[in-house]
Formats: sequence, structure tokens, C-alpha cells
Amino acid sequence: KPAVAQLSDLERRTMTDVHTFGAAGDGQTDDTAAIEHALQDGEGTLDFARGDYLISRTIVVDLDNTLWGGVLGDDGMEGIALGDEPPGASFKELQIALAGYRKRGILLAIASKNDEARVLEALTSHPEQVLRRDDFAFVAANWGPKPESLRRIAAALNIGLDALVFLGDN
Repeated sequence: KPAVAQLSDLERRTMTDVHTFGAAGDGQTDDTAAIEHALQDGEGTLDFARGDYLISRTIVVDLDNTLWGGVLGDDGMEGIALGDEPPGASFKELQIALAGYRKRGILLAIASKNDEARVLEALTSHPEQVLRRDDFAFVAANWGPKPESLRRIAAALNIGLDALVFLGDN
């Protein structure tokens, strides 16, 4: 009997190509407005073709099912998907892309409903983790509402809320 490939939940999601919203990905054009437009009006997960996307905002990322696969609180550090093989490969690729933005001067921050100690342990100790604690200008890992975490991040970095781009799974 031939093996049947199964699509992961991530692969079955609707994808929105950011280029259809005007993103250039050429490393020179500011793609912030196009990506924000795709986030507002697109469906599902954003699809970024290979390229260098210029973003003039602070990128705030969620953790569970965004920076890594799975839920840290449920799966533990050993159970999160992150590595060179699917499903962890797509999360690792995202971290590599975010590391590239950081190297170009874009601030990174975390806003996640999670236990801060477990988050810091994963950022410090997970062997496949590309981004470490020091890569983030601010970490808001708590059980409060995400809008409050975003306000805390903006206040701590002395920037407006309009300078934040939030990347999460929902």
C-alpha cells in the first residue's frame, strides 16, 4: 500500500500572498503598509516569498503556534515543534527571518499568554531556538490581555502603538 502524505494543519490553512497587497520584498521598499494591509484584509496565514522585506516598525510576536509549534504550557519545552524537519522547520525559518530583521535594526518583542519562567527557559535552553532572550527588546509573557501587553511594550520602548506590528496565529 503506498504511503499517503498528510497535510499538517499549518499546510491546510489559507495563505495570503503579501505581494498581492503591494509588498516588494526587495530590501529597499518599505513593505510595512502592504503587510499591514494584508494582515487586515487577507485571509489566513501570510505567505512571504523569499526576499528581504523592509519593515519600519517593532515586530511583536506571539510564541505558541507562531514562534514555535505547539503550546508551551501544554507540551513543555521538549514538546514544542522547532527544528529542521516539519512541522518545526517552518517555525525555525520564521525565527531566521526575524533574526535578519533584528540585524537590520528592527526591534523585536514578545507578547504571549504564558508563564514567564517557562518562556525564558525555552528561549535560553531549547537547542533549536534561533532567537534568544537578548534578541528581544521586551518580553511580555503573562496571563493578562494581549492589548495590555502591547501597551506595556509600547510604553517601555517609548513608541506609539501604531509603531507595533503584531504577528500571531489568530
